[in-house]
Amino acid sequence: MFKSSRRLKRQVTPILTTITGIFGLGRAGENEALLSRMLEATLRRDVSSSGKYANPELGVFFASSPDDAGQLPKLAWNKARTIACLISGDAFIASSDVHIQLIQLYEEVGLSALERLNGWFSGLLIDVQHQQAILFNDRYGLGRIYIHEGKCRVLFSTEAKSLLAAVPNSRELDSRSLGEWLSCGCVLANKSLFRGVSLLPPGSAWIFSANGVVTKKTYFRTGSWENQPLLSPSEFSERFGEIFCRVLGRYTNGSRPVAMSLTGGLDSRMIMACAHVNGRKLPCYTFNGSYQDCVDVRIARKVAAACDQPHQTISVGEEFLDHFPRLAAETIEITDGAMDVSGAAELYVNRLARQIAPVRLTGN
Repeated sequence: MFKSSRRLKRQVTPILTTITGIFGLGRAGENEALLSRMLEATLRRDVSSSGKYANPELGVFFASSPDDAGQLPKLAWNKARTIACLISGDAFIASSDVHIQLIQLYEEVGLSALERLNGWFSGLLIDVQHQQAILFNDRYGLGRIYIHEGKCRVLFSTEAKSLLAAVPNSRELDSRSLGEWLSCGCVLANKSLFRGVSLLPPGSAWIFSANGVVTKKTYFRTGSWENQPLLSPSEFSERFGEIFCRVLGRYTNGSRPVAMSLTGGLDSRMIMACAHVNGRKLPCYTFNGSYQDCVDVRIARKVAAACDQPHQTISVGEEFLDHFPRLAAETIEITDGAMDVSGAAELYVNRLARQIAPVRLTGN
């Protein structure tokens, strides 16, 4: 059980990876000054350790801030220094060095290289030889990128507040988006709550050329999966088992420690069974209320014990209530308004979970 309030206080300021940038040609120093303003508006206020890249001839300017381990996202180059790659989030591919392999695949097959990625991510490819830059995200758009398309430049960021700082007219709610958020719990059709700010559509590869032309492409379409040939039950079972364990191996063998958010559901039990068979160490935890153990906790303890894995319970109790006002405000700020104050509990339990491991694996 986590009881110490000291641990929570040490992590009251979230440390999130942010990518902020501009595509566009302008007067000397204009885009650089605008980029600095965008970066300063992000959640992590200390920008002294940020990484920046500027290519005025190509019209590409971007900056990144450290992730939760204090490390900057790596801007990797090929040997000829003609192609660079920057990825925020977790992207998985056959090789352990996703940046280098993505660059190599891009050299071989172009944008089709993005189809080989799996995970939750957003990123950039800089192609100096062909005078273009490519902004991309994962096939489901989980790695959010906010976009503002102006007359002479396109602004993008993983945090909407960057764009609000740079575009004063966007600092008001879009009435239709607000109505969707109130009725559906989210904003639809790749829009955001803010006027003139949208989201990069899932599976996108937007190409920005040095002449200012923007080509909006999609590297993944759901139909390519939905229209595959049907499998028999036996074929499906065999292939599913093989693919499930292979993908799980990638997710649990990354560069950062991983822990399992274990519930009583079938999906998380499948993960535990596969990890156990392959001898992987996967510490577990389960979120709980403050009065008694819920069904998830009771089942999770048994599953963890059967798989010889350690298990902890993270409870939402008096300490959470003591910190609720601050957690509620931070929840809204961190999510750019996409989550309301009810998400404060998520922020609280996940900060405690981060002390077990920085990466949370779930069965969702």
